[in-house]
Amino acid sequence: MELDFKEAIGLMKQGKEEGFNKLYFATYNKVYFRAKECTKTESDAQDLVQITYLEAYKNIDKLQAPEATLSWLYTICYNQACKMYRSERDKKEFLLTEESEGIFDTIESVDISTMPELSV
Repeated sequence: MELDFKEAIGLMKQGKEEGFNKLYFATYNKVYFRAKECTKTESDAQDLVQITYLEAYKNIDKLQAPEATLSWLYTICYNQACKMYRSERDKKEFLLTEESEGIFDTIESVDISTMPELSV
């Protein structure tokens, strides 16, 4: 059953839950598989799908061409996956091996407040 995206988008723009439900059930599998391609784990894929539909719901007024709905959802999914990746990457901590212990002990401070001769 092919969904008439124009009808579903129109209902969503009117704030009707029925429009969102129609869109969600018609596109869920495709968006899920796109999310699965972009993520490493099942839980990340499920989170990404939720984020994608939330962003679509919040930004439904920005969709100009209802016939491009699926491409629009794919783009949202991809962009949100990139954001997830960047936030995960930024959270990673560096772990030092035993050989690299003390590597920062030999670095001199360049903080002027600890060197009164340079702050004068």
